[in-house]
Amino acid sequence: MCSAKTWHASASHPDILLSISAKGRQISLSHRDSDVALRLVRLNEASKLGGMPVALYAHRDHVHLSTPQQWRFIAFDPRYEDLPQQRWLLGIAADHPVACDLNFISEHLIAARAGIGVAAPAVSVTERSSPPR
Repeated sequence: MCSAKTWHASASHPDILLSISAKGRQISLSHRDSDVALRLVRLNEASKLGGMPVALYAHRDHVHLSTPQQWRFIAFDPRYEDLPQQRWLLGIAADHPVACDLNFISEHLIAARAGIGVAAPAVSVTERSSPPR
């Protein structure tokens, strides 16, 4: 999904083709798979531009909110085990069960709001999103 800001930049530079694709695999800049890559994994070929803090979230009425020993977690699909966010979450989860694994971070927030378990979305995702009703 392109934001209004991205669309404006595209209109200002009509010779640039912008193609946004979310993939669960690494692409190679050196093999010209892409000219620019934004990744949520450890970098091998590029310089780090910044960080993305994550935090634990659950619905305010989650049945086990006050008993962390009974938490179940919402994680990424096992194909994303290299994501720092996934490693961090599974480190906290330790021996706790994973209630579900999902591919997209937006799904994690939806599942947490539905009371399925505890998720670790990026703080910026939760700040942009409206509170549960």
